[in-house]
Amino acid sequence: MPDVAMQRKKTGWANVALGDVAMNSTVATQTPEQDGFTRYIIGKHIPDDGDKITTWGEVGDGEFGSRIRTVVKPGDIVCTTRGPQLRVAVATFDCLSAHTNFVLRTNNAGVILQDYLQALACSDRFQEHLRRNFRGSTNLFVNWSDAAKFEFALPPIDEQRRLTSALNSAGHLVEALLGTVDRMRSTQAAFFNDFVLKAGATPCELGNLLLESPRNGCSATPAEVPTGHWVLALSAISRWGYRHDELKPVSRTRAMELAVIARGDLVLSRSNTRELVGLPAVFPEDRTDVSYPDTMMRLTVDPSRVDARYLELCLRAPGCRHQVQSFAAGTSASMKKINGSNLRKVTVPLIPRAKQEVVLNEVDRISRLIGETERRLEEVRNFRTTLIDAAFGPTP
Repeated sequence: MPDVAMQRKKTGWANVALGDVAMNSTVATQTPEQDGFTRYIIGKHIPDDGDKITTWGEVGDGEFGSRIRTVVKPGDIVCTTRGPQLRVAVATFDCLSAHTNFVLRTNNAGVILQDYLQALACSDRFQEHLRRNFRGSTNLFVNWSDAAKFEFALPPIDEQRRLTSALNSAGHLVEALLGTVDRMRSTQAAFFNDFVLKAGATPCELGNLLLESPRNGCSATPAEVPTGHWVLALSAISRWGYRHDELKPVSRTRAMELAVIARGDLVLSRSNTRELVGLPAVFPEDRTDVSYPDTMMRLTVDPSRVDARYLELCLRAPGCRHQVQSFAAGTSASMKKINGSNLRKVTVPLIPRAKQEVVLNEVDRISRLIGETERRLEEVRNFRTTLIDAAFGPTP
């Protein structure tokens, strides 16, 4: 990795602070609808690895509030400032941001390119600078005045163009691979729905496919250090099923032991946003040190009638999702809940057990292809990260 001190000695390079060449825009609107804003972004919309922002909330929905008024323009770099996880991404559309995020723009495009500023914001050195300047005890945050003091070696514009050209090429490949993954997932979902329809599925209430009523998990306060036992985070269940490594350390109490899950268990989020409440996932790991939380339910299926993986796909399909969302209730505008009694009323399309195996085999084949594409995507992202860190030097 190039040494930063040596970089500073190169002809035409300048030692600058972030605040010298960039600004954190705080321009806001008090009348978003009148000013034509229909979208907003908060932390959950900002992806990792410096990717482009592709999801958003709609102005006026339950999560939109008075603190989400900072104006964001296409090309702006949005950086979260609340710890412990910091994320950076680029906006591709006009929207509003939470006031706690940085909205970074160059002060002078003739001195630093916006793309180079993005690479800088994604670098380990800058991220570490932010972490070293965290304030607060419980809710960590970083101020712009501290972020603006970050010093780095700024090369001439031509040198910046060479680096950003390579990074942009990697970024285009990331976008292409993400698009491929999305299309493969859509194909997988469409194949499942089409197969079930052609197989002559019969409606069956979910409760008739269970050996017992859905059981809520265990409530526990996450430990500050690893304990050897874990509980699933809500983020472990995504639109596409189980997400690995989304775990929180907890003490292994008797209640936690009763909520331990095993490979093949089907769990479902019972408390979440309207978009995510009721999403299912089959736990795929061979381990005995993971429990599920009280924000989830475990469904004990009758294996003679239905495969848990088939039921997961049914509950993820639009027909069942609409039912679950209609049953979800709650006074909170952002969080909804579904109880076991209502969940049992959800009607799923049931096909014979033998046909379930046929469709699952094909779905698994597509899943393997998706996995291979995601591994390639991770390789490209790692290359991009290596390139960025090489440009800005190792973390001091």
